[in-house]
Amino acid sequence: DITDPNVFAAAYSAQVSALSAGASGGVLVNIPDVTSIPYFTTVPAKSIPLDAATAGAVNAQFAQYNDVILPTLVTFGVITPEEAEARKINFSAGVNFPIMTDDDLTDVSLVLQGPPANLPPALANLLGQLRQANESDLVVLTAASVLGTQPDPSNPLGIIGVSIPLEDQFILTAVEQGRVSAAASAYNATISGLASANGLAFVDARSALADVAANGVSYNGGVLTSTFVTGGAFSLDGVHPTARGYAFTANLIIKELNRTYGATIPMVEIGNYPTITLANN
Repeated sequence: DITDPNVFAAAYSAQVSALSAGASGGVLVNIPDVTSIPYFTTVPAKSIPLDAATAGAVNAQFAQYNDVILPTLVTFGVITPEEAEARKINFSAGVNFPIMTDDDLTDVSLVLQGPPANLPPALANLLGQLRQANESDLVVLTAASVLGTQPDPSNPLGIIGVSIPLEDQFILTAVEQGRVSAAASAYNATISGLASANGLAFVDARSALADVAANGVSYNGGVLTSTFVTGGAFSLDGVHPTARGYAFTANLIIKELNRTYGATIPMVEIGNYPTITLANN
């Protein structure tokens, strides 16, 4: 579902041409990296706490999947040995990675319904694109509301992340991150190229927000970071800036307008703008 870079380039170029007609100047802003916003960096990939007894019981349930089904799929050439290894499920005492559905894995659900496995459709579908998350995966903020929950109160063993896979929509895998990064790089090349070709100011928001995320940025009264809730830069949806975060980006734009056109627009005082306020109980 990622817009083709050529389609983006044509559409963005048309918008720049239309908005530049008759204008004396302007500013273009590039696209930040997803790892700069708390929506993708707040919920840890390792998020399922289990005691030793529960971990052992869950591993017993996945023993046939690990030791019989995956090797059989390799033997019949359905998946590679590397994919089989990536799909193994293993829990231990402590905090664990959740199980998940990965749309980039080979879908083996139909194969598992036939011989020699002959699994029921429900179980075959559960195992179809199953693996355990890892450190390379980014779990999105909204996953916090479903991880470890029981969708069906009558089934105490049906726990999301343990016996029910976390849906693909809740995780940005390393493969998906690569696609997003490649597309964003192409989009940003278009944006910076058009700024240069049209004599427009250009704001490298990607680098600026990466600095906020990695180091924090000082302002009058404090330090702005991308930490969820307490960092000051982003609202509770983990994506959109707070008023204080917008003040920071406004200064980036003002600075480049002044530099490019010799303007003298005053910078805003970031600390004068509100951020998230937590009520005292």
